[in-house]
Parts: sequence; structure tokens; C-alpha cells
Amino acid sequence: MTGTVIALPAEHHPRSNSTSRRTWPTATPGPEPAPARHAVLALPAEVRWVPVARRSATAVLTHWHLPPADLDSAELVIDEPAANAAEHGHGDMTIGLSLGAAGVLRISVTVPAARLGHGT
Repeated sequence: MTGTVIALPAEHHPRSNSTSRRTWPTATPGPEPAPARHAVLALPAEVRWVPVARRSATAVLTHWHLPPADLDSAELVIDEPAANAAEHGHGDMTIGLSLGAAGVLRISVTVPAARLGHGT
């Protein structure tokens, strides 16, 4: 616990003729953590939609003020699984984006499990 020392003149302390010191707890002012943010993008699992998925996710992350270097990394992370979902999946792919209060970015790309085309 942090504190601050406050010196009170003697006239404010009834039992003393000298300066009294008392420690009061203080709150450390600082920026409030950013709220957690979430976005879900559902797009057809087709190769032609992969660039749309990447641009859409980048637009969301830009709106959330993700630093440019992190945006570049996020694009790479999204691109490969989105391309795999488009190549091997059927139906829709879902891209989940979550930016936690501590600044941790989570990215998921999913397709319905029953529709994955693993040689069937």
C-alpha cells in the first residue's frame, strides 16, 4: 500500500503542541484499462474471400488502434488459416477477434467441423 505523509499544524491536532504526521492511503491515478473488444466475421469459405477476410479483420483492428507492427503480424496470422479454411472447408469460415484489457490479441479462424473436406 502506498501512502503520503501529511503534516498538520499543531492547531489542527488537539493533543499536541507540535506538528503531527499521519499516513493516508492514496490511489495512484492512471489510465483505466481499455475494455475488452470482440468481433466475429462470417464469410464464405472460398479462396476469393480470403483477401476480404484479411482486409475486414485489419479494418476492425485499425479501429481498435492496434499498433501498425501488430497489424502486420495479425494479417499474417489471419491469412494462412483463412486460406486453409477456404481450400479445405465448405460453407462459411468464421474469424474471431478478441482484444483483451491487457492488450492480448486472440485470433481464431474456424469452419464447421462436420464440413471439413479431408479427402472425403
